[in-house]
Amino acid sequence: MKNPAAGGGRWVDVSPERLVSWIVTFTQRHGPGSVWRDESGTAVTFTAADGAAAECHPPFPPLSPAARPDPGPAAAAAAMAAHAMADRTVGVLLVRLGGYAVGVFAGSPPRLENSKVGGRPDGSSPVTDAVDELKAKSKDLVSALKAHLGRAKAGDYVAMLAYIDRTPAHITAMQKMRHAVRDKKKLATCLGFGPRFLHSTGQAYKGGPNSGVFLQITTSDPADLPVPGARYTFGVVKAAQARGDFDVLADRGRRALRVHLSGGVEAGLKTLASALEQALK
Repeated sequence: MKNPAAGGGRWVDVSPERLVSWIVTFTQRHGPGSVWRDESGTAVTFTAADGAAAECHPPFPPLSPAARPDPGPAAAAAAMAAHAMADRTVGVLLVRLGGYAVGVFAGSPPRLENSKVGGRPDGSSPVTDAVDELKAKSKDLVSALKAHLGRAKAGDYVAMLAYIDRTPAHITAMQKMRHAVRDKKKLATCLGFGPRFLHSTGQAYKGGPNSGVFLQITTSDPADLPVPGARYTFGVVKAAQARGDFDVLADRGRRALRVHLSGGVEAGLKTLASALEQALK
């Protein structure tokens, strides 16, 4: 049997456009019966008079309250079809043999809004190019910061992206640096703690106009914890998110510089603040 299902029967794919007629035909063939939806809203089961059952699993569960089916089979099928064809934004990730493809689809029918394809690093990338551009103008942290902030023009903004613990002390230290840039450069500034900002302002940094100058701050975690059931730690996840954030900024031609704090966050922040003060002179 093709596409066998656990417990008997088989799986079939039915497009949303055909679902109502498919359920009506099923009911006519096997006799009218009942409609049951599980409490999680992930499946709807049509049970016919002769005992035949069609268990439907609509995409993008759970069914919204408005899409929960009425007692009638045709109305239930129509509600599921409407749910499946509703406008939504979906991210798709494909990984194979060291390569990957990422796409963002939106609307109904879905259309590709954005995509990125990549593979294992080969030494040449927008990130490398962005770093090399600053290296040509930099001898140390002070000159790197000075060259980087020098790329900000009137109407731009400076965003500090801190992948460090969001403690009161760290917030105070980062805010002082942000205010220093604001007051000296006369530009709008903002501060976000990663990775939490990625799903809010982080979207505007990458998808909005190219008017941001970004300073990413990272550090190594002195104490790390393993992810249950995985072979990596939460620190590795955070570092990967920071690297991915920086890669996309550079890939989109954003002006970005990464500073990694070593020797402890507090000491690193003091070193960064001192270097920033000199760079702004």
